[in-house]
Amino acid sequence: MNRDIVAISPIVAVWILCAAAIVALVVAALAWRQRERPAALPLAVAMVAEAWWAAGYAAELLAGPEATLFWANVQWFGSVWVSVAWFIFALEYTGNDKYVNAGSIAALSIVPTFASILVWTNSAHGLVRRGVETAPEGGLVILPQTYGPGFWLAIGYGYALAMVGSGLFLLLVVRSPSLFGSQSIAVLIAAATPAIGNGLYVTGALPWPWFDPTPVTFAVSGLAGVYAIRSERLFDRTSVPRALGRSAVVDGMDDGVVVVVGQP
Repeated sequence: MNRDIVAISPIVAVWILCAAAIVALVVAALAWRQRERPAALPLAVAMVAEAWWAAGYAAELLAGPEATLFWANVQWFGSVWVSVAWFIFALEYTGNDKYVNAGSIAALSIVPTFASILVWTNSAHGLVRRGVETAPEGGLVILPQTYGPGFWLAIGYGYALAMVGSGLFLLLVVRSPSLFGSQSIAVLIAAATPAIGNGLYVTGALPWPWFDPTPVTFAVSGLAGVYAIRSERLFDRTSVPRALGRSAVVDGMDDGVVVVVGQP
């Protein structure tokens, strides 16, 4: 592939990152307005984390050589917590909210917390980044990186949570295509696009190796979330009410029951 043909200007990348952060914040605001409903609050948290990552990355590209590493560390908070919030969102949306409690949230937070500590103390051990010399690129400053085991721990953990969460949505699509199909497909798109972008960057498959497009994909993720919330009434028809109803009624009866679910 001719890299010159598909080259991206660093300043354009900054504008795209800013746009992605704005879209993510809009989705977060929409979800926060419905925070009393199942799955709304973790979605809002996930989108705020995504906006933090995108904005932090834009600041990293715009910062001078002395501040580049600082902003690279700041954006790490968003990148390591997105997957946790997303997984909790998937659990609640698919009717598995019985697994969401203080204990499970604390357990899910162990790796992101550990990774956050590692990135800020990296100069002492080099477990996250190995070699952090800045380099000029199109008038901006970039931070070429060689990753250590701490980075791969965080990225592997994030992918695992994202895959399991996406699997829960896919299962929902298979089981209830008429009621949840378009909603869950939109959410799956929101989950898949950042993972694809990050995978392409980490494997070096992109024609611009200096630029991580993962936060940019949050624009697609956010738009899918807007569609699910505004057009498909995401939190009006989650599987939680059905799961609770089945648990309260069916599990407590001895006779056979026929349940008919109508399309609203």
